Amino acid sequence: MTFNTNEHGELISFKNQNGRELIHQANSIWNWYSPIIFPILGKAKNDQIICKGKRYSIKQHGIARHCKADTLINFNNHKLFEICSTPHTKTIYPYDFRLLIEYYLEKNTLHILYTVINSDTEEMYFNIGAHPGFNLEKNCNLKDYLLIFPEKEDSIVFSRDVSNLGIFDGNHLLLSDNIINDSSLFMTNLKSRYIILKNLKTESDIKINFNTDTVGIWNRFDEQHPFICIEPWQTFANSKFEGELSKKPGIHQLYPKESYTFYYSIEIKN
Repeated sequence: MTFNTNEHGELISFKNQNGRELIHQANSIWNWYSPIIFPILGKAKNDQIICKGKRYSIKQHGIARHCKADTLINFNNHKLFEICSTPHTKTIYPYDFRLLIEYYLEKNTLHILYTVINSDTEEMYFNIGAHPGFNLEKNCNLKDYLLIFPEKEDSIVFSRDVSNLGIFDGNHLLLSDNIINDSSLFMTNLKSRYIILKNLKTESDIKINFNTDTVGIWNRFDEQHPFICIEPWQTFANSKFEGELSKKPGIHQLYPKESYTFYYSIEIKN
């Protein structure tokens, strides 16, 4: 098994023992692989955030995926990158920070850690999340896949009503183009700390572990290269909120010199 990254510290390849590429390859349908989502999740209202009474223009999913990362460690099975605030990033997000992006391969599991460090002299506020895209297998589409939750999810909250679709029984979520094509479906209040993406045709499994209670799924129809994104996030996106970032529901606070680590992993079951 092998993996690779690009200049942004973004995972661009993870191949199984047979050489099959699991990660979506950027194309005209979706020009990303597995972008790092920081310091906002989704879109801000009017593409602006308010910090300390001042408005800042910020693009969807924030700044990390556009920043060039410095390489600290670069081995075949272990890579570590760092993104630091700059005068430019502070015109978009007004805090001094360090973001460490670490990957290490252990047998059939790729571990991924995003560590946010507050380098500022005051509290900083942020959200962080992952957005990996997974290729579907050859001659398969979404209806051939199922999401499996190990815990009985009887308290789950969906970002939109799916109760009338008959797709979720508490442990299994049936996938199809008409429930998520270009429209994210987020789930929060999860008890499970991993999800299995199962191919019902081939019986192959990908297990996504995470240390959060919120996960989204999304895709954009691509007949030639079908894929699905499975996105562990700290919380729901909230594009309707307008106010101080520090007051935004689900925002994370870090005091000076404190750090926070967001973790997920991709495990190839078979």
